[in-house]
Amino acid sequence: MQNSTTQCNLRALLTPSPKALFLLVLTVLNWIGCSLFAQDEPELGSPPGNQIRDTANMLSGEEIRAIGAEIAALAQASGVRVYVDTVTFLSGDTNYVQRARELRKTWIGDGLGLVIAHARSGAPQPTVQMSPALWSRYTEVRVAGMLKRVGAAISLAEKNPSAQLKAAVLSVIENLRDLEAWHARDLTFAERWDVAIAIPFAVMLLVGALLIKVASKRRMNREREQQKTFLFPDVQVPERLGAPHGGGVIAEINYRV
Repeated sequence: MQNSTTQCNLRALLTPSPKALFLLVLTVLNWIGCSLFAQDEPELGSPPGNQIRDTANMLSGEEIRAIGAEIAALAQASGVRVYVDTVTFLSGDTNYVQRARELRKTWIGDGLGLVIAHARSGAPQPTVQMSPALWSRYTEVRVAGMLKRVGAAISLAEKNPSAQLKAAVLSVIENLRDLEAWHARDLTFAERWDVAIAIPFAVMLLVGALLIKVASKRRMNREREQQKTFLFPDVQVPERLGAPHGGGVIAEINYRV
């Protein structure tokens, strides 16, 4: 009887309750999920060679090749670097906007460029983080207008992460081309304006130099005249005595040298 009671107690101790089993299963699933998500959220690392790091597989292979070619052509024409980064899930308190900002600082630094980031889970839409140098190159007004147009393109896309990311990337590339064209026209206008200002200014300098030369020559001539020495005496006959219409005797003669 005693052995039977002991076996029952051991069986009760070794057999987990349904609640304990449920907690154990949740713990295991949570560990597995965190491991998978940690793999989907790579470290910042170095920038990808083809400018696209699609960890969440939002783009097809063909789309990656096509977008990579567009990005490479833009970089060659303007020097602006564009990077795309996607993740499935951001663990912890990481915000996808914050992550995009950190990627931009790590991959671009103070250069010309931007990062387009998106997360399949936890991100309402892609975010675009631009370097300060890019804001200065294209002016704040034009860049703000570009971001509005990119946002409009995202809103018109299908309501799924892949379509929104593709719309954002293509809109960014198109708008950067337009901004670069504006920038080139501004430089051309500035060069022509510089020439238009330089020619009249050069004429004014030339005329001013001639006037200064003439005035200097006249001043030298005037000083030279004032320094001349007269060798002949200045004869002054203040009074004649005698006939009213001439003749008589000279009363006084003064000589002054």
